[in-house]
Amino acid sequence: MPSSALIIIAIAVLLPVLTIVRFVVLSRWFDRLNEGLPSNQQFQLIGLYTPSENLRLWRRWREVRNQHQKVHPPWWIIAVVLPWAIGLVFQIHEWNVDRHIAAREQTTAGVIFEHQPANHNVYGYRFEVSGRRYVGWQSPGKNELSIGKQVTVYYDPHNPEKNALTDFDELSTSSLGPVPLLLFGIGGVVLLIRRTRRSNAAILNSPEAK
Repeated sequence: MPSSALIIIAIAVLLPVLTIVRFVVLSRWFDRLNEGLPSNQQFQLIGLYTPSENLRLWRRWREVRNQHQKVHPPWWIIAVVLPWAIGLVFQIHEWNVDRHIAAREQTTAGVIFEHQPANHNVYGYRFEVSGRRYVGWQSPGKNELSIGKQVTVYYDPHNPEKNALTDFDELSTSSLGPVPLLLFGIGGVVLLIRRTRRSNAAILNSPEAK
């Protein structure tokens, strides 16, 4: 099917969905604005407003927004944990990639040919697969490396550019190391926001606050 036809179909499907979502969101917003207002002063979702009515609508929006923020801390605060969420996705992706490579990895002999102490203390090694030479870099970790030393290289037979001096099964396990901490941090922020929202709501709804 031509790409233009797919675009037209996608637009035809998305427009009604977006229209419904917009209507639902606006309905909830207007319901919130009309809370506590007499029926003859309530705003209607469908209608045209004079400049004075628009000003009253804006003032009412500010009043409701301020009251809402006192009770409900904005959820956008969760953006603080966005770097953690990105790190979580990255670590899980690395684990998945290494896990698949571990199922088919092969080994070959390699030799250390360079050491760069200033660059995270990495060592360069070279090896050959099917007559083609490849180069990899890795920090020593638990292995003692030195220039000229023979090493075992683990590589992906589908793409020898993916290689390491550590078994990919071990690499996949190490990729999951930070995941519990990241999940704990993200969950802690979400729970803190929920607890604050409930606590503030209880205070403002108590008889003493009315």
